Amino acid sequence: MGYKLHTMPISQPARAVMWAMAYEGTEYEAVNAMPGKDTRTPEFMKMSGGIGTVPCLVCDDGFVISESHAIMA
Repeated sequence: MGYKLHTMPISQPARAVMWAMAYEGTEYEAVNAMPGKDTRTPEFMKMSGGIGTVPCLVCDDGFVISESHAIMA
Protein backbone atom coordinates (compact mmCIF):
# COMPACT_ATOMS: atom_id res chain seq x y z
CA MET A 1 0.00 0.00 0.00
CA GLY A 2 1.58 3.20 -1.09
CA TYR A 3 -1.05 5.94 -1.26
CA LYS A 4 0.26 9.51 -1.47
CA LEU A 5 -2.28 12.24 -0.95
CA HIS A 6 -1.12 15.60 -2.26
CA THR A 7 -3.03 17.96 -0.06
CA MET A 8 -3.23 21.25 1.78
CA PRO A 9 -5.07 20.97 5.12
CA ILE A 10 -6.70 24.39 4.67
CA SER A 11 -8.48 23.09 1.54
CA GLN A 12 -12.01 21.90 2.38
CA PRO A 13 -12.09 19.25 -0.38
CA ALA A 14 -8.70 17.95 0.77
CA ARG A 15 -9.91 17.80 4.39
CA ALA A 16 -12.99 15.86 3.30
CA VAL A 17 -10.76 13.28 1.60
CA MET A 18 -8.50 13.05 4.66
CA TRP A 19 -11.55 12.55 6.91
CA ALA A 20 -12.99 9.87 4.60
CA MET A 21 -9.67 8.03 4.46
CA ALA A 22 -9.36 8.20 8.25
CA TYR A 23 -12.92 6.90 8.65
CA GLU A 24 -12.18 3.98 6.34
CA GLY A 25 -8.83 3.29 8.04
CA THR A 26 -6.89 3.85 4.82
CA GLU A 27 -3.23 4.60 5.44
CA TYR A 28 -1.61 7.24 3.28
CA GLU A 29 1.31 9.62 3.14
CA ALA A 30 0.28 13.27 3.17
CA VAL A 31 2.32 15.46 0.85
CA ASN A 32 1.64 19.16 1.39
CA ALA A 33 1.25 21.06 -1.88
CA MET A 34 0.75 24.83 -1.75
CA PRO A 35 -2.08 25.71 -4.16
CA GLY A 36 -0.98 28.18 -6.82
CA LYS A 37 2.68 27.43 -6.23
CA ASP A 38 3.47 23.72 -5.87
CA THR A 39 0.36 22.74 -7.84
CA ARG A 40 1.46 24.75 -10.88
CA THR A 41 4.81 23.06 -11.43
CA PRO A 42 5.11 21.07 -14.66
CA GLU A 43 5.57 17.85 -12.66
CA PHE A 44 2.38 18.36 -10.61
CA MET A 45 0.37 19.45 -13.66
CA LYS A 46 1.44 16.30 -15.54
CA MET A 47 0.71 14.08 -12.54
CA SER A 48 -2.74 15.60 -11.94
CA GLY A 49 -3.79 15.39 -15.56
CA GLY A 50 -3.52 19.13 -16.09
CA ILE A 51 -6.01 20.00 -13.34
CA GLY A 52 -3.40 21.27 -10.89
CA THR A 53 -5.56 21.21 -7.76
CA VAL A 54 -5.54 19.46 -4.41
CA PRO A 55 -6.43 16.85 -3.37
CA CYS A 56 -4.62 14.53 -5.73
CA LEU A 57 -4.28 10.85 -4.78
CA VAL A 58 -1.44 8.78 -6.26
CA CYS A 59 -1.73 5.03 -5.82
CA ASP A 60 1.24 2.68 -5.57
CA ASP A 61 0.61 1.38 -9.10
CA GLY A 62 0.82 4.92 -10.52
CA PHE A 63 -2.94 5.47 -10.87
CA VAL A 64 -3.87 9.10 -10.09
CA ILE A 65 -7.24 10.59 -9.08
CA SER A 66 -7.50 14.37 -8.89
CA GLU A 67 -11.07 15.13 -7.79
CA SER A 68 -12.20 14.91 -4.17
CA HIS A 69 -15.57 13.35 -5.01
CA ALA A 70 -13.93 10.72 -7.20
CA ILE A 71 -11.37 9.91 -4.52
CA MET A 72 -14.06 9.47 -1.89
CA ALA A 73 -16.20 7.29 -4.18
